Amino acid sequence: RTPRTSDMLLAAMQEVAELSKHFEGAYVGDGVAERTLGYLKTTVTPGGCPSTCRDIVCGRPSEIREFSGTLVKMGQEKGVPMPVHAFLSAMLEPQEAMARGEHIYSLEGVPGGKPHVAPPPL
Repeated sequence: RTPRTSDMLLAAMQEVAELSKHFEGAYVGDGVAERTLGYLKTTVTPGGCPSTCRDIVCGRPSEIREFSGTLVKMGQEKGVPMPVHAFLSAMLEPQEAMARGEHIYSLEGVPGGKPHVAPPPL
């Protein structure tokens, strides 16, 4: 619910709306990102957290690759820049790799060297 977070969320939704123009029958229409953000601001309670966020915070595998990662690839294929989704994917990839057991590392300076909750055994 901070302005900068809302701005980033809006930009991410605007990227998806722009990308939708490049797929026949998929265009979501003008202003959908702004309307969606307005809806979220009035319906999501303070402290509300989508499941992907909970997975990341708890050190579990999430859908970030399937969501933002796929959008970045689709944007590349269609020549549509997806900078917010590329940033999110890049920033969360180390955590995602650790949660999936693909890359194990220790978070220096974090008690226990791991996310808040250890990932489940694979």
